[in-house]
Amino acid sequence: MPTSPTPRSASCGCSRHITDHGKTPTMRQTGQEVGMRSRASVHYRLIELEAKGAIVREPGRTRGIRLP
Repeated sequence: MPTSPTPRSASCGCSRHITDHGKTPTMRQTGQEVGMRSRASVHYRLIELEAKGAIVREPGRTRGIRLP
């Protein structure tokens, strides 16, 4: 199943931040990268990406997002 534009842009925002800064973004930074203000919306999109296998999240870590 293809990802919709918003989750895809969140994934690209994560990879762009990792490339630029050498570490994974926080949820707030991920939202800023893709133009989302609500951290709840970012959280929802990250859950979608994790379910589709586009990212791997590590529970309990502030910057616990990895790209597979």
